Amino acid sequence: MVRQGAVRCLTGVLAVAALATWMLACATGREPEEATRLRPQAAATAPTARPSLLDQVQGKWVGGIAQNEAERWEWTIQGDKLASKTGAGDYYNGTVKFDEQASPIRVDIKLTDCSDSNLNGAVVQGIAKLEGNKLTFCVKSPDDGIGYPTTFDGSQGMVIVGQKQ
Repeated sequence: MVRQGAVRCLTGVLAVAALATWMLACATGREPEEATRLRPQAAATAPTARPSLLDQVQGKWVGGIAQNEAERWEWTIQGDKLASKTGAGDYYNGTVKFDEQASPIRVDIKLTDCSDSNLNGAVVQGIAKLEGNKLTFCVKSPDDGIGYPTTFDGSQGMVIVGQKQ
C-alpha cells in the first residue's frame, strides 16, 4: 500500500514537472527539451566604477582661450588644487569642484591666490567637459552674477580649451 502511494505521488510530481517544462518552452519559444537543458552561466563581473572627472583631469594641461587663440594658458590640477598661469604672466590659483550630476557638468573654482588680488576669495562658476585628452571649460567672471553657463559656444562666458600634457 505504501508503495502504491509513493508511485502515485511520484507520478503526480512528474506530471507537474512535465507541465512546467511545457509552459517554460511556450514562454521562451523553444522545444521542451531545449528549455530544460542547463546552460553554463557566464561569470558575473562586477561593474567597474568610472573614475570621477576630478580624478580624470589630474595633471598638467596646456591650451588657450577659444575666443583669443593668441592667449595661451597652462594649468595643473593636483587633488582639488588648481594652479594656472597665462602667457602674459597672470596667475590664478584655487580649488576646483565638479558637480557631475548636473548636465552639463558644473565647475566651481574658488580663487585663493591671484595676480589680481581683488579676485582672491571669489568663486568662478562654469561648466566643463572632457573628451579624450581635451578639457574644455566655459567660465563666467565672478562679477557676472550668479548662474552657470549652459553652452560651450562662448556666448555665456570665456571658453578655455586645453590638451593634457
